[in-house]
Amino acid sequence: MKTFLILGGYGNTGKLVAELLLKETDCKIIIAGRSSDKSKLLADKLNLLNPNNRVYFQGLDASNKEQMKTAFKKVDMVLVCSSTLDYYKQIIDTAIEEGIDYYDINISEQKNQYIMSRNEEIIRKNLCFVTDGGFHPGVPAAMVNYASNKYEEIEKANVYGLMKLNWKEYNFSKETILEFVNEFQNYNAAIFKNKKWRKAKTSDFIKIDFGKPYGKHRLYPMNLDEMKELPGKYMSLNETGFYVSGFNWFVDLFVLPFAIITLKLFGKRALNIVGKVFVKGLKGFTNPPYGIILKLNSEGIINGEQRKYEMKLIHENGYIVTAVPIVAFLKQYLNGTAKKTGVWYQANIVEPEQFFDDIRKMGVNIEESIIEN
Repeated sequence: MKTFLILGGYGNTGKLVAELLLKETDCKIIIAGRSSDKSKLLADKLNLLNPNNRVYFQGLDASNKEQMKTAFKKVDMVLVCSSTLDYYKQIIDTAIEEGIDYYDINISEQKNQYIMSRNEEIIRKNLCFVTDGGFHPGVPAAMVNYASNKYEEIEKANVYGLMKLNWKEYNFSKETILEFVNEFQNYNAAIFKNKKWRKAKTSDFIKIDFGKPYGKHRLYPMNLDEMKELPGKYMSLNETGFYVSGFNWFVDLFVLPFAIITLKLFGKRALNIVGKVFVKGLKGFTNPPYGIILKLNSEGIINGEQRKYEMKLIHENGYIVTAVPIVAFLKQYLNGTAKKTGVWYQANIVEPEQFFDDIRKMGVNIEESIIEN
């Protein structure tokens, strides 16, 4: 029986991952975080709901390497579900040293570069390291992989993300706010068109219709490292990319520029004021209808003729829609399908048919259609 340590286990995403793992697998779980009290509280609650006593707790500060070394000796894989990126090198290094597998849901170009730099050692130790897990990243490239099975030749595959959340229901840590802002501060997206990657321009911003009741929304290209592996897999692919909506008009036009400039000038000392303005903008200016949609538009050859295939993933809760793909991946990790040596992106290690079948079974709505030209 495998044991997973969930770092950030009592957070919004970590808690849901633990709940789903108990329902979908027979693994053991360690809820880990800085607060032993919060870890114990959740572990006790989950054991009451699931009487097999498969949940344990661990006070664990990622800044304390000795604590991590001790904790990692008891597990098969660490799941990094915390929002902070402050100690990613230390977590990765300790997992390698202790010979355990690794998984994270944090989006960061620097983190991905570092983990890829350790790939040879990870392979040598016969470990499986999976990065860019969750929803986005984690699902868009998997949608393209899934769609490729519909075609003799896949020629075009773009994924569009609409994130219309009821932010009033969400609580934000300072680290989460900083991660949001850094994502825009380090904006340097690329798209693949005419069989080559190029830097995105403002002319590449597009409007996409997500159907009723959401309508059309303006989207901008966003870098997802998982998408960059696709042209090498599908030689017929001429165009691919990931595009995402902003937060809301007020945050996009006013709060984000203020946050980026303020944090550049004053660093993390300004995080309190930036956080307050950011949260106020999110909660005060986002209106219904709410929902999260990933929409794939693709084109290619089916039965010798030009066809279009479309796919939508739809859910109303951001944390659930993040946790479900994590557990869908972990089910494949446990049965050996997605337990491969080396460093992988979640979207490109999973077997896509089973991945989306499990996502659907866990409550995310999936719509598919083939359209004649």
